[in-house]
Amino acid sequence: MRLSVQIFRSGETTSLWGRSNELGQDGVGGTMTGELEVGEVVSMELSLPLAAYPLKLRALVRYRIGLLHGFEFLAVTEQQRDVLHVLAQKDDLDRIATAFAKPAPPGKGSH
Repeated sequence: MRLSVQIFRSGETTSLWGRSNELGQDGVGGTMTGELEVGEVVSMELSLPLAAYPLKLRALVRYRIGLLHGFEFLAVTEQQRDVLHVLAQKDDLDRIATAFAKPAPPGKGSH
């Protein structure tokens, strides 16, 4: 999922974008195009699958390892929480399905 963040630093707004690799009800992890500092608060937009417009949230940078960042959502509305809950459940189901997917035995399906 694509995400973009804006941060106000030294009197100007900086914009970064990235891809999320983890999504939960309380936050998101993703690789960004630049570095943010732990403790900074950002404005974030998550481009959701099948959505007409992005989900807009405020988030706190909780960790950074190189360009990989973890964000905690701040002041989430009930509607936003519902959307995040559905997406987090889908993400969990996708991970479980991938973990339990079995490759086809050799020779099966080819004649």
